[in-house]
Amino acid sequence: MRAAVFILLLGAAEAGCYDYMACSECPSGCVWCAADLICAPENNVPTRSSLLLSGYTAITCDAVDYSDTCPDRDDPVSDPYYEAQWYLEAIRAPEAWAAGYTGDGVQILVNDNGVDNNHPDLSKLDTSASCNKYAPHGNDAHGTACASLALASSNSEAGVGVAYDAGLASCTMMGDDAVTGLSFLTYNYDKNDISSNSWGIDQCDYIDSSTSCPFDCPNVGSNWCPCAACDGDDWSSGDLSTGCENTVVDYCYYFYEDDTEPCLELDHYFVQCGFGQLSTTADDVLEDGVKNGRDGKGMVLVFAAGNEFRKGDDVNYEGYDLGVPRCCGASTPSTRVVSRRGCRGWSLFRF
Repeated sequence: MRAAVFILLLGAAEAGCYDYMACSECPSGCVWCAADLICAPENNVPTRSSLLLSGYTAITCDAVDYSDTCPDRDDPVSDPYYEAQWYLEAIRAPEAWAAGYTGDGVQILVNDNGVDNNHPDLSKLDTSASCNKYAPHGNDAHGTACASLALASSNSEAGVGVAYDAGLASCTMMGDDAVTGLSFLTYNYDKNDISSNSWGIDQCDYIDSSTSCPFDCPNVGSNWCPCAACDGDDWSSGDLSTGCENTVVDYCYYFYEDDTEPCLELDHYFVQCGFGQLSTTADDVLEDGVKNGRDGKGMVLVFAAGNEFRKGDDVNYEGYDLGVPRCCGASTPSTRVVSRRGCRGWSLFRF
């Protein structure tokens, strides 16, 4: 938004300089501010105050600080936009590369809204290990961005990913033309080592449509069985009586092993909003992946923890996240205070 505002202020003829975020890419007729990574027209160099008025919030360069020559750099890779990828040094990625950890020999499956393998950094997409739908649809580039951050090739073309030598596969699991079912979660786990899932489920919905009591109660009397306590309740409503809910919870607490499948689904019978537990189908798919993927070593599953801390988001209440370690930008670098787009929960890797 701020860039769009500034383009309107400058006019289209001068806006081209602002498309570049690396000095080596900043073209003739433009000058460079290294501190703020801004390429600007040399005949209309912006002042700090003009940039602040246009919507920028953290500007250090004034008009006198721009230069038509690039400062000397000693980057660990030749990709021109490494200069703008400050987070790579923040997570000490160059140290990992120097130690020989570049992702070589590992393949990452990106489950999202598709990956654009026409981009030179992502042309290594392995279509044979991808779902039959792997490309993006529409203008949403979220999946492409996620893949780039993880494994964009180091090839002097643009930017670079954290694991730039890793292989890439893709499943388009959301959007207008997405795969169906849940097999994408661990798709082709003999070739794909890591399943990357940077998405969440936030909508309020009912998954289960049972119209009769789902419990078998094989080893208990009617005093313990929810079917007796819930007689008269509508199982498909998602709004069971308090007495029925309490009986379901008690029964599954004590007799889970006797009636596993409906107890795995118990939240779906009376929780009106959220996905506190996985469906049995999803549970089976994930279990198969972690047991049998990577030639028996187990597929590595990574899920986004969410970015809705301001709404009270907590991975302890999310079935796909519970029990699967995940990464989350949960705090500000300097204060370690949870940010408004962070998250919380027991199973987080914070950075």
